[in-house]
Amino acid sequence: MRCFFTKKRAIFLIWMFIIILITGCLELTKDKSKASIEFSTNIEKNLKLPSFWNLTGTFMETYVYHNGDIVTEEQYKTVAGILIDETLENFTWSKTVATYPWCNGSGTKEDPYIIEKVYIDGQFAGTTYLIYSNILIRHSRAYFTIRDSSLHKAGPNDNAGIYLYNTTNGVLTRNNCTYNRNGIYLFESHNNSITYNRMLSNHSLIVGTGKAIFLDGYGNGNGSCNNTVEDNIIINHYDGIGVWFSLNNKINRNFLNNTLFGHFPDTGLYLCDSNYSYITFNTFAGDYADYSNPYGDSIINEQNCVGNTIENNFGGSGTSISSSLKIQNSESWFYLENSNYNYIYGNKLIRTHPITKSVIPGYIIYIIIIIEVMSVIAISILFKKKLTNVIEK
Repeated sequence: MRCFFTKKRAIFLIWMFIIILITGCLELTKDKSKASIEFSTNIEKNLKLPSFWNLTGTFMETYVYHNGDIVTEEQYKTVAGILIDETLENFTWSKTVATYPWCNGSGTKEDPYIIEKVYIDGQFAGTTYLIYSNILIRHSRAYFTIRDSSLHKAGPNDNAGIYLYNTTNGVLTRNNCTYNRNGIYLFESHNNSITYNRMLSNHSLIVGTGKAIFLDGYGNGNGSCNNTVEDNIIINHYDGIGVWFSLNNKINRNFLNNTLFGHFPDTGLYLCDSNYSYITFNTFAGDYADYSNPYGDSIINEQNCVGNTIENNFGGSGTSISSSLKIQNSESWFYLENSNYNYIYGNKLIRTHPITKSVIPGYIIYIIIIIEVMSVIAISILFKKKLTNVIEK
């Protein structure tokens, strides 16, 4: 009886298997790159607008207590490019709609207040005023949207491109925030949506080491809760996304990229005393470890957290999970300190290093080597069987 597995057929089948496997790996990498490019292109399209209301040099001023940071009477002074405060008669939503052409709506769910197509260059006013944000919304419960706006250079301290203080029901979407200490800052603010925004910084001294998106609070267990942070592009912020003293937030499908090697970046995502949040399908590109720092850094850092779900995120730096009560002498993908009952599953890590210039698809060569070794073994077994058959005949 003639043996079905001839030498040529065996080699042909094995090499077909190799080609299919390599092609699949390359397609997977290409698909992820294509998805990132398409996502970036969509953001760019959303930000290409025909015209803006240029409010650069506009200052709205008042004296209010803000954030518990007041030391002197002068520091009561709050300045913003746009200021909405429902506790101050001259800065309410209705007063703003009646006064300015860049704001409209009635504040209902069906007809929210809308601020759109606004351009504000803060010219680093935060270096002059303790409290300055390009757009500051305080004590608001109305439905509102801030969209398609460009907000720049708010400056150091706790200033931001968009700052929500004790505010709910906001939608912040398709905004461009650059060179602010904090791109978007929520303080004691609940049920807001932050989507499709783009934030760029550079860790400079005048900008400060802030966060692209910051959910924060007083530490009374409430903080900023039930907010959604999705589909944002974040580039070169000291912290990508920070969540402090806050509960039940959704942080999904954001793209964070850090390329400022040697600037001692902190983390891609930093949770402190924040519980029961969902962190899924985020991509951390570039590098989040300072190789000149003996302690290293991590992509996701949790301190005093309970019950968070961290699932199906993708990253390109770090080596392991650290769960000690003290800082480790190595970079890690996750850093957990006093954190319990967290669900961490399905996250994908590919090690990169700015010095060695490793690339993501480099693992394919190892697959090829393994397959070729297996091929030699398989062919040897087939020839041995064929030789045995010939001898028996």
